[in-house]
Amino acid sequence: GFFSRLGWTACHRVYSRPGEERPQKKSRTDARQEVGASSSSSQPLPAADTAKTVRVCKDVGQYYGEWDQLNVEKALLEEEGGDPSLVPERASGDIQDFGIREVLDVTYKITRFSWDQSDKFVSLYLPFDGVGALPAEDVQVIFRPVGVLLLIRSGGKQHWYKVPNLCKAIDTNTSVKKVKADQVVIKLRKETAGEQWSDLTDEKDLYQKRRQFRIQHGDLKGATTEELLADMYKHATDEERVGLRDAMKVNREKREADARAAK
Repeated sequence: GFFSRLGWTACHRVYSRPGEERPQKKSRTDARQEVGASSSSSQPLPAADTAKTVRVCKDVGQYYGEWDQLNVEKALLEEEGGDPSLVPERASGDIQDFGIREVLDVTYKITRFSWDQSDKFVSLYLPFDGVGALPAEDVQVIFRPVGVLLLIRSGGKQHWYKVPNLCKAIDTNTSVKKVKADQVVIKLRKETAGEQWSDLTDEKDLYQKRRQFRIQHGDLKGATTEELLADMYKHATDEERVGLRDAMKVNREKREADARAAK
């Protein structure tokens, strides 16, 4: 079952006959008094049955780790007799490891950038004052099939920019960097030429897949048009919300017109 995936087991079962009342619990004080009064004649109390402990030989950290690894939607769908492979998720390896042992200080993360794309390349533009005057070994770019990491060492600090989940795969052998006076340009060669990226990362595509799953199998199954628009509005950007507000207004006016026509 669902909890057995986490290593939980039933500790005991309680059976009772119809009409049989459960005896009232005694307080701890009463219990101690009874034990003291009959200590000379009673048998020693049995030791606690540690074999029945629910979480046997596991610490809390291990259980939290197992919980984090559990895909709840998949587990529930499988228990309901569905196909768990229908639940969209990021494939293993789609979050790239760049092999950097050094901890990247968030204080020196490069946050200013822009990007565009052509049929063959996705280009990243990262401004950095004086980068062209730095030694070549102080400006490094690490390419991965779906990731890119820029490292700039300047003034004894390690500045960095990282995308571990690119929208689509790239050709690491033909992707390049170009260092200019005050900017680094990274040219990511698309593995599939002509394929359009919806965004720089895969988040938007993954969201669309999860939304489609929710419409077909989850909480949005059977939702009205207005409910679907409201859900889209909740997860939209400010720019997207302008268009969604217009769409919801048109949908509401249409329903009101249909209601008036039906009278």
